[in-house]
Amino acid sequence: MSRRRSSSDPDLTGDKAHVWALKHHRRGLIQRVLPADQRHAKRKSGYRINLAELQRMRLRALQIQLVDDVVNLCSNGYSHDNNREWEDHLEAYTKAIQDYTYMQQTATRHSRDRDPFLITTERWVDHYILDHFVQAPHLASQDVFSSEEWEPESVSSPIGGTRHETNQATAQRAFLDRLGLAIVGALFLVGPMWLMVLHNTMWTSLVSTSVLVFVFGFLAAVYLADKEKVLASTAAYAAVLVVFVGLGVERESA
Repeated sequence: MSRRRSSSDPDLTGDKAHVWALKHHRRGLIQRVLPADQRHAKRKSGYRINLAELQRMRLRALQIQLVDDVVNLCSNGYSHDNNREWEDHLEAYTKAIQDYTYMQQTATRHSRDRDPFLITTERWVDHYILDHFVQAPHLASQDVFSSEEWEPESVSSPIGGTRHETNQATAQRAFLDRLGLAIVGALFLVGPMWLMVLHNTMWTSLVSTSVLVFVFGFLAAVYLADKEKVLASTAAYAAVLVVFVGLGVERESA
């Protein structure tokens, strides 16, 4: 049973949705940043603005408008005016979701000190801008401690880092991913090979093969999106282990 709206509830209609969304997300917009080691810090404090939180606030306001649009459509029926209004709101909401997804993907590609959607006093140019505009300390809703090294005045890092730094970091991350896959693949093949050679029994071969095939299939299901690739890779791995089992059976019967 739905709760009946009381007179003390906030009004979410029209532009008041943005006012309510601001109150709801204000805590995450501006934070006061303190260095972890204040004894050796040249700047004793600063601020951080989270643009991703700003986008979440925009999403919430658009969501409220869409809920209001749907209720009006169901209550008052279809008309050209309200049809155009909810179409615009839905288009804006979809675009805002795409933008927020891009923000999340960008944050995973960059380290925290290079996140372009964080304006933080840890970077000198950002600190200069924040210090100019944030004059009232009460605007910061909470204090956070920074464990990162703060840039000196002589450093002027570009937003998101340079293209060379970004390409280098991307290439290094891709190499580490490939290296990790190579190590895991080698362990899945070399491990059972050593086990079946050192413990050359029928039970060892059958149990190790069954367990490893199930583990490999589970990992393939976690990391592969295509069902056919999961089945094909698991079957190929099982076929390799079956060869190991066959060789062990021949040696045991010889």
